[in-house]
Amino acid sequence: MAVRADRRRRRGRSAGAIVDQRPVVVLVVEVRERPPSAWAWRRLRETSGRLAIGELATELGCTRRHLISRFRDQIGPPPKTVARIMRFRRVVRLLESYDGTRLAEVAQDCGYFDQAHLNRDFRELAGTTPSAYIGCLLPDGIGVRAQVRA
Repeated sequence: MAVRADRRRRRGRSAGAIVDQRPVVVLVVEVRERPPSAWAWRRLRETSGRLAIGELATELGCTRRHLISRFRDQIGPPPKTVARIMRFRRVVRLLESYDGTRLAEVAQDCGYFDQAHLNRDFRELAGTTPSAYIGCLLPDGIGVRAQVRA
């Protein structure tokens, strides 16, 4: 009896049993092969870069070193740099709709340790301070006035 069922399977007569099991196996393989760096990227984007890299590695079930290595191989910059840029982008969005909120509160909301940390990152990434950037914003958030140097 088992030999007949085996022969039928080879000929395709009872392929329904095999086909029914196959999609489940394919789904499991696809989930396992999905790069952890893509998941890490989504998590950083969801948190606007506020998630610590150590926590991210713990969520993935790997070491920080492994996460950084895979992230660099598959995305380019290390996750800490990506998180830094995402935090900066969030600050810029908040400053473009600036309502007079203290910069220390903006820094805390965006995941910076303090305002000095925000100022340092902003200066490195934008070439100016957050206060100077606010001063250059055009009315109604339509852009930033260019700084002309003599």
